[in-house]
Amino acid sequence: NRSSDHKARQAKLNMCQKELESCRSEAPAQFWKIHLFLSCHSLVDEHLLTINKKLRRDIVHTVKSLGFVGNARMIEKELEKWLPSSTKARQAITEDADNDSTCCRFQLSFMGHLMENKEKLEPDSRIQAFVPDMWQRKVMDCVDKNESVVVSAPTSSGKTFISFYCMEKILRSSPDNVLVYVSPTKALVNQVAAMVYAQFAHRKTDLPPGKTLCGVFTRDYRLQPQSCQILVTVPEVLDILMLSTVTQEWVRSIKYVIFDEIHCLSEEHRGTVWERLLLLVSCPFLALSATIGNPESFRGWIQKTELAKAEAASVKASRIHLVVHENADRHAYLQKYIVAPDRDPGQGKVHGPDIVSCHPAGTVILQRVIERGLPKDFTMSTSEALHLYDEIRQHFPKLPSVSALAPELFFRNLRVIGRDEARQYKRKVSQLLEDLSRSSAENVECIRNVAVPKTER
Repeated sequence: NRSSDHKARQAKLNMCQKELESCRSEAPAQFWKIHLFLSCHSLVDEHLLTINKKLRRDIVHTVKSLGFVGNARMIEKELEKWLPSSTKARQAITEDADNDSTCCRFQLSFMGHLMENKEKLEPDSRIQAFVPDMWQRKVMDCVDKNESVVVSAPTSSGKTFISFYCMEKILRSSPDNVLVYVSPTKALVNQVAAMVYAQFAHRKTDLPPGKTLCGVFTRDYRLQPQSCQILVTVPEVLDILMLSTVTQEWVRSIKYVIFDEIHCLSEEHRGTVWERLLLLVSCPFLALSATIGNPESFRGWIQKTELAKAEAASVKASRIHLVVHENADRHAYLQKYIVAPDRDPGQGKVHGPDIVSCHPAGTVILQRVIERGLPKDFTMSTSEALHLYDEIRQHFPKLPSVSALAPELFFRNLRVIGRDEARQYKRKVSQLLEDLSRSSAENVECIRNVAVPKTER
């Protein structure tokens, strides 16, 4: 068995090496470089004590051939504890050991979505596609018990999955049951409706005649609002439906309501509509937000409204749960873009819109950063954090606080960067942006050049 394991691992590495050789005529595609890098490190992590000398030598050679000489030396030093390599090979790698930054930058730039979470969670039988985080399990437990819950979690942390889980529960229950998704704007209504269709398209064939999967209802547009199982709407329209005598039978079929961006309740002109909906809704609900200032106080206020409603109806008050998730562990897949006119510099003519990538730092108002710091829901991907650091370093190359965040220094003891280390790095870069913005007026202008897309400078 041990011999067959050796052969299987050697075959795996040989296949990786052949893939690398096939790319030699050009620079290796990023996909293959990522695949080779992960394959080599998984062999080291999983079979450190059992792989033979030849395989160990091949692993070091493969990582070195990818251009990650410093990383290859780290692997070799770890392997030396168990089976020393030849002096000649060790000397060859030591000579080029100053290329550590190449590997760190490669991981930050292209492997953010593949970084492992060191917190090992047991699989959840309710979810087959991935292993949910603990805070997601708590919310799912509340949904399974038909209880209301306020969820405060950063952008890209997995709130959309929770919404889909709740929708799936309603779709499985009965064709007569309805879930209402309340979105703050018409633009988001269209986006959510498209996501619902994409997620549950396979369920359209399961619906009885006369029933549809998803409906949309705004002041400007309506699509099958009372024959659908999932209605996506804005608060003003739901307010009308809840109060209309014509739609009361439909209102009684609502089994769950999802309030997205519930912090809009604090808006001066529209907040009263959100408050009224919380009073009118008699079924369980999810209240989702990334920017609730004081979530416990907010939950307490909603709980008081539930107590008042229960007392008026002479029924038992339902409990409002609170789930707060502060660490954005998941990779930030959302990328920000702006539509910029393509102007002729000579004549000032507009040739057509251009989609330009926008760094998250370009979406914040620097004066507010100086006064209050970055918003709580400010997120960056690992590649965006690296880009922001590089731009800052161009303006402030001699500051010790900037030099300390050089990837080769920050990750100097890591062969493979994990999600925890990447999150710490993003926090440090964000804090650096805050500190430099507050230190002087000159720095503010430099930071502005970092934040604004190059086409707008």
